Amino acid sequence: RIMENLRFKFRAWYTSLSDLEEKPHYVYDIEQLYDGFTNKGASELGWVSSFGSLLDSPEEYIIEQCTGLKDKNGKLIYENDLIKCPNGIYRIAVDDFGLWTAIYENNPLKDVVEWSDIVKEYAFNQDNVELEVIGNIHTENINDM
Repeated sequence: RIMENLRFKFRAWYTSLSDLEEKPHYVYDIEQLYDGFTNKGASELGWVSSFGSLLDSPEEYIIEQCTGLKDKNGKLIYENDLIKCPNGIYRIAVDDFGLWTAIYENNPLKDVVEWSDIVKEYAFNQDNVELEVIGNIHTENINDM
């Protein structure tokens, strides 16, 4: 149940900097985008030609990868998600070497913990997953939590 080969699943945070009438929002399954369509039909970003074009527009799209894990409610966990664990709130990130990490947001020093350590402690037993997605860095203010 924990790993379902979702490692190469992506979403994009659309900043809407070039479209002041549209609010920032997430677009999911962007890895399937080709000529404005996904395998589910027309994309919300119908004018975007491909996944690569999103990568070429970092000022408008923040691309975030799925960890391949789900939280206790069955919600997929992505990069930049805020995760509630029994000992605090972590932000999921990728380090300079491409490894998943969890940044302890409750600590002013922002300690970095290996993501695998969090998974071992709180999500190893599929019947007792203690991780919960409570938001992400684009929509939540960590100081208010």
